[in-house]
Parts: sequence; structure tokens; C-alpha cells
Amino acid sequence: GAAHAAPSVGFMQPWRIVLQGKGAARDALIGSFESANEAARKAYGDADRRDHYGRLKLSALEEAPLVLVVACDHSTGRGHGLGRQTWPEAARDSTVAAVQNLMLAARAEGLGTGWVSILDKDDVRRAAGLPDDVEPIAVLCVGFVERFEAKPDLERAGWESRASLEDLVHVDRFGGPSPFASDDACGTRSASQARLVPGTIARSRLTARPCAPLLPAFLLQPEAAVPPQPGGETGSR
Repeated sequence: GAAHAAPSVGFMQPWRIVLQGKGAARDALIGSFESANEAARKAYGDADRRDHYGRLKLSALEEAPLVLVVACDHSTGRGHGLGRQTWPEAARDSTVAAVQNLMLAARAEGLGTGWVSILDKDDVRRAAGLPDDVEPIAVLCVGFVERFEAKPDLERAGWESRASLEDLVHVDRFGGPSPFASDDACGTRSASQARLVPGTIARSRLTARPCAPLLPAFLLQPEAAVPPQPGGETGSR
């Protein structure tokens, strides 16, 4: 239900989901992963990185009670092409939104999900019986976990660190000033930056950085952006 409630360009709803338990189809996915994983490991030229990769847990295809193959039907006529003439990838993008909805809903129900991408797409297509115009987007392992960690597994394993918001969020253009910049990097707001902030600016309770006011109030203090309700009361979040 959560995946099917995802937003989609033109309301095309292009996602298609194949549920797989244990059996021949799952065995085919496991074989594909083992081959692709070994090839990926060997592709790392640095020996330390290659060894590190080999120690990572990157699939639960053997253990998971349920595997979902989420695919995108590029041939769907739903939505009558709205938004796809100028953005052909919209169907694929919409399917990814369904994948995220599904993963968030599973987490809310106490289920863990693992997105396995170290697979040959043609192997996935064959294992799920997908026709040529239906593209595999995600293979998800779903099941109960012992606990939910505070950090992603790859971060805890030291494979990669969390990127800074300052490097990812920009005002006006790519590479422009960041509302999360440090005091020295913040600079002076331009007129276009000021237009991003409608009405009263609420300073973030999470940061005292001077660029924080560049963000709309509802991103910093959600209660400040709740519109008054009939009768003069302020709605609750």
C-alpha cells in the first residue's frame, strides 16, 4: 500500500512489484549476486579497499524470508504521457519514489530492508519474468532484524562517511552558497536568496550559523509554518 501511494509524474504509477520467496527464482538471484560481487571486488585496484570490500555484508538474499523485485513499466499508458515528453526518465524516477515509500513503511512496521544492486540486470529480469519494456529498478530483501542501528551499516563499517549538508544544499545554483555554510563561508545574502524566505524568518534551533535564516521557516521550525485554523487556533503538527 505504501509503495502504491507514492507520488508519480503524470500519476502514471509505473511501478510493478514481484514478490519472491525461497525457490529457483531466488537461487538465480543469489547466483547472480555471487558472480557480480566477486567481479566488483576484483575491480578495486587498491588492495586494502579490495580486502575491505570482501569483508562487507552486501546481501541478505539467502536469509531474507521475502525478496521484492521492484520494476518500472516503461510501456504504461497511464498518465497519458504527461511530463514524460520533456523528462523521459520520469517513469524510472517515479518508481524510485515507490521504493523509498516501501522502505520507510517497512521500517515503521519494524521490518528491515536491504537494497541489493550488485546484480546483473538481465539476470534479475529473467528471475522475475520481466518483459523487455519492464526494467528492474530495485531488489529488496525484507525481514525482521535484531535491532536498528543509529548509523547505516556501510558508515559503521568505515566504507564511507556521511556527507555534509553544506556540500549538498545550495542557493540559486549548483555550487552557490549553502544555507548550512560556516560563518566564514556564509557571505551576504543576495536579493534572490532573500526571496527564498517568505514572511518571518525563524532561526534554527539546531544551528546558530548566520546562513540558517536563508531557509524557509517551515524547514527550520515546522510549528512556525502551520497555518491558522478556522476559529483562530493554530493547528498541531
